[in-house]
Amino acid sequence: LLIAILVILAIARPLIPSGTAIPAGGPILLVFDDGWSSARDFEARRDRALRILDQAERENRPVALVTTADPLPGQRREVDLSPPSTLRSTIGALQPKPWGRNLEAVGGLIASADLAADTTLVWLREAIAGAGGPEFGERLAAIGPLVIIDGADGGPVWIDDPDPAELSLTAELRRGTPVGDRPVGVRAIAEDGRVLTRQSAAFDADSDRLTVEIELPTELRNDVARLEVEEEYTAASVFLMDERYKRRPVGLVSARDFEGSQPLLDELYYLDRALDPFTEIRRGDIDSLLERDLAVVVLADAGGLTFEQRGKLESFLDGGGVVLRFAGERLAASGADAGGEALLPVRVRRGDRTLGGALSWSRPEPLAPFDATSPFAGIEVPDDVTVSRQVLAEPSIDLGEKTWARLLDGTPIVTAERRGDGWLVLVHTSANADWTNLPLSGLFVRMLRRIVALSQGVGGTSEQAMSPYMLLDGFGALGGPVAGTEPLPAAAARA
Repeated sequence: LLIAILVILAIARPLIPSGTAIPAGGPILLVFDDGWSSARDFEARRDRALRILDQAERENRPVALVTTADPLPGQRREVDLSPPSTLRSTIGALQPKPWGRNLEAVGGLIASADLAADTTLVWLREAIAGAGGPEFGERLAAIGPLVIIDGADGGPVWIDDPDPAELSLTAELRRGTPVGDRPVGVRAIAEDGRVLTRQSAAFDADSDRLTVEIELPTELRNDVARLEVEEEYTAASVFLMDERYKRRPVGLVSARDFEGSQPLLDELYYLDRALDPFTEIRRGDIDSLLERDLAVVVLADAGGLTFEQRGKLESFLDGGGVVLRFAGERLAASGADAGGEALLPVRVRRGDRTLGGALSWSRPEPLAPFDATSPFAGIEVPDDVTVSRQVLAEPSIDLGEKTWARLLDGTPIVTAERRGDGWLVLVHTSANADWTNLPLSGLFVRMLRRIVALSQGVGGTSEQAMSPYMLLDGFGALGGPVAGTEPLPAAAARA
């Protein structure tokens, strides 16, 4: 009996309605939103499109399919009427794009197409309205009868760019429809897929923005590879963390204790003020600082180092850390006498070049613009930043390669040398305002941020275009690059 019933049903060919009232007669132009926000209910919308093809096939009506997101490299978007059966495989292969719709381009394409007067337009619209949506709907309605099929209720939730300057890691969430309370969960994922933490929050009834703080220790925060909104599965619900968002703890070492009564004279004061907004500052001697994970060790005119201290700092450099040194009276007094034991990127002369001294200047010397190969490339140098005293580097064949910044007269003011996977950097002037007004400027902050970013194996800038490594698809999953993907210019990556 069961077999007989199935045979009868097969012969009868029962009809499954499309679920949408589509006016009879004439061709059908199916406009399918396939931008990133369509991913959250993409399967349901694709099934709806297939049911519309079933109806068109029963009524013997040709169908044209137009997707609204820009096509992948090498693909073209055209308005071609075809038998419904030929479009089944095309719709079955549709995938959401990781970018948004381009309604202006699609509107112009449809307007230029030679469509019959009785064409029915069906717009499978994604949940978020977006810019240009109402105008696009009006353009479609002016062509012929328009049927709009909306996506899932509630709209998508996505992540805006967190501020890398904030000490705490936050996920800035937005939603398309600010109606009603809406709970959300945000997960921090490591590169190997481990869930490091999960934070719960909820949108207020009439709000479309929500800030969720991700609470993690510094060591675990640097393991975060991506933030994602649970149960969304779109490209915009995932934020990939790059080197800008890593917290790099900085250890400050000084030859004398911090003098709270005269902070402006202390070597650490300006460093502390410049680094504190975007790093975790730790103070102590070299031994105690290196007991914990550090990205940068800063020595403000620390003078001579013991054999044991040099060994620990060299091991720290080999592991990818940065040792940043500043000149001062102690370094000027030792100079080249310390030889290779000074832990300096270049040999320096004993004494210093000072205004009115043996190597005198007629006036304080300003900084020259940074070279394109310097890690400081692209930073504008203010005219009012000057240096009145410095320690001079001994001339050598590789001095030019080791120079990251110069004064206007060509003498190096910042030199560096690769040590293992890390960098040894020397600023040839003081960390306070005794020898220069650099610590009083915003340039000091920007230069320090570039130096800190070099830590833990992060390289300097590159002028070459970078080939794609992995791409985020419309569902928010990482995969290999597709054919035709263009390299990313290095300038765009730095921006």
